[in-house]
Amino acid sequence: MHGIELSFRGKLGRVFSGMAQYRLALARNDTSGVAAFPADNYDLSSEWGRADYDQRHAVSVLGTFTPGEGFKLGAAFSASSGRPYSMTTGRDDNNDGFGNDRPSGVGRNTLDGPSFLGLDLRLSRDFFLDHRRGEKGPAVTLGVDAFNVANHVNYASYIGALSSPFFGQAVSALPARKLQLSARLNF
Repeated sequence: MHGIELSFRGKLGRVFSGMAQYRLALARNDTSGVAAFPADNYDLSSEWGRADYDQRHAVSVLGTFTPGEGFKLGAAFSASSGRPYSMTTGRDDNNDGFGNDRPSGVGRNTLDGPSFLGLDLRLSRDFFLDHRRGEKGPAVTLGVDAFNVANHVNYASYIGALSSPFFGQAVSALPARKLQLSARLNF
C-alpha cells in the first residue's frame, strides 16, 4: 500500500476540540483472500490489481463541542471514494471448474463501487450526584446517539457478472439511520 495522510488536531477556543484527516492511497495485491479463486487457474497474470480495500480518497472529521453545563456534542463525518469490484462473465469459459471467469483483457477489481458518506452525532449531558465534590464526584451521563444522520444509502456490494440481469446493481447496503439512548453511571 502506498499513500499519504494529512492530519490536523487541536482546539478552537475552549469549547471545540477535534481533528481532520485526509488520505490519498493506492493498495494493490493479487488475491481477495484465502477463500478467493483466480479467474483463470492456468494463467495468474491478470490477478495483480487493486486490492478489495483500495479507496483512493478518504476524509474524516471528528470533533467534540463542550458548551458548558455538562453538555457535550460529538460529531463524526467521513467520506471516501468507492471500493473496486470485478467484472466476470458469470460462466466457466476456461473449463477450470469455477464460474468466475473475466472477459478477455479485463483484470481483477477494475470496476468502481460508489462512494461512502457518513455523519454520526452524539449529544450527552452529565448530572453530578454530589454537588459538593463537583466534577470529581459520582455522575450520571445520559446520551442520544444518531448514526447515519443524513440517512444516506451506502451500498456495500455490487453484481459484477455480465450474464446477470442485475449487472452493476447493488445487492446490499450499510445500515440506515439509527438512534440510540444510553445511560452511564460514573463513580
